[in-house]
Amino acid sequence: MFGIDELVAVVPPPSTPNVRMTQADWMQIFTHMGTRLPGDFAAAYERYGEGHFFSHSHKTSAYLSLCAGTMSMQYLNFVPRRLSDLRVQKEKRPKSVPLPLYWEPGGLLPWATAGNQIDLCWQVRGELVDNWHVVVLRAAQGEHHVFEMSAMQFLARVITGKISCPLLPKGFPGEKGVGFRSIH
Repeated sequence: MFGIDELVAVVPPPSTPNVRMTQADWMQIFTHMGTRLPGDFAAAYERYGEGHFFSHSHKTSAYLSLCAGTMSMQYLNFVPRRLSDLRVQKEKRPKSVPLPLYWEPGGLLPWATAGNQIDLCWQVRGELVDNWHVVVLRAAQGEHHVFEMSAMQFLARVITGKISCPLLPKGFPGEKGVGFRSIH
């Protein structure tokens, strides 16, 4: 089962997702970033659209937003700016970001953020983008966890409780499960 299938099985997407990205928009991102992004990430955006995943138990504090789309977290604006911020932080405190950052070999490339200042990244290694691992990074404390799975597998498995990540916001996924809220 692909990661997107796992995710859709636990968090139903909206019946009419607010999708504003076209194939040309994705090609612009791939060209600008110098790489294609994993297929399950693009598929998640196509299925869910603009918005974020949130804990029904803690709706305002325990959420996760994908870095995609054209409204809330426009990829070509947010990701380079976030990489720059992480680089500055790493220069000041090298242990705060213990892995290389994207455009360096094996570098971290953000794909989502969480409500508690956490970055969810791919570790860009190897030629097969669909095999990139997930790294959850809390740069403020220099903490990170590596998960050898795709981004959407990670998200689905955290939601179902198959895996846990202590760096995610307290209350995510929460006792009442996770939903998806569209941005209009």
